[in-house]
Amino acid sequence: MKKFSPPQMKEVSFPTPHTPHPTPSFQSGGLFLFILPSPHPTLQ
Repeated sequence: MKKFSPPQMKEVSFPTPHTPHPTPSFQSGGLFLFILPSPHPTLQ
């Protein structure tokens, strides 16, 4: 069980600092922010 702990932590750290993972996530947030203030000019 102890051997399973270290490999799991490395898997989570790998996709986190990766570029293909945070790239699509950032674009999704930016698009959402752009679409939100667009149809909702009252929020701005």
